[in-house]
Amino acid sequence: MKIDQINEAIKPYYTLLTMIVGIGGVFIGAYALIIKPSDLQVILKKEKIDYPVSINQEFLELNRYVLENCPTDETKLLSVSISNYLLKTKDHWIVKLINKSNKYISGLEVRIPNTKLLTSYGISSNFLLEEEKDKFLEKIDFQDKSGIVYIKPEIEIPSNSNIEIYLWGDFTDFNWGENIHVKYSGGEGKLQREVISTGFKAYITEFYIEIFLVLLIIFLLTYSVGIKLNEANIKKISGISD
Repeated sequence: MKIDQINEAIKPYYTLLTMIVGIGGVFIGAYALIIKPSDLQVILKKEKIDYPVSINQEFLELNRYVLENCPTDETKLLSVSISNYLLKTKDHWIVKLINKSNKYISGLEVRIPNTKLLTSYGISSNFLLEEEKDKFLEKIDFQDKSGIVYIKPEIEIPSNSNIEIYLWGDFTDFNWGENIHVKYSGGEGKLQREVISTGFKAYITEFYIEIFLVLLIIFLLTYSVGIKLNEANIKKISGISD
């Protein structure tokens, strides 16, 4: 009898409960797939390098002068190398790897496909020693035939630590998620999208959970009041009919 009474009491709220379960499922699924961070977060920043025309012209003239007047081949080769670097370096990418877990991450492997040219590179880190940075740089390899920048350092990233890899060259800019592949022992790095918001959009981005909860509470209160008013109208109509 008690179960029947409970079912009868919550019967007007069946639709509401179904909606809450559905919205909760969507929210949890979205959080697991999009919002929830993986153990290894990957942030890719891209910047185009475009020197002023006047600077390019000055370096070309300087290079021409060195080639025509310098007597040593070594200096000529150095001048050509510098000139080619300036002319062919069109992009600057920063790959930031962040360990968000509470354990060490090892077996790191980074691949950047569709690379036309890698002219220089460097790294910074909040935990690596200078000699460890030098060993890391030795593991950065560019395969010209395959067009892949391949990085496989023998390091372990501590919890809440990060590494920034700086790459200069000529890279193919595909859609988000197609430029870089990162994996480690036990999983894959998750590429994060960084978006700068200002004004009202920034407010929504920062307080989206609080805004969602407020809207949910307002909806529940409105729905509950609506049900009570509907029940009161039904009783009133029933009383008139009797």
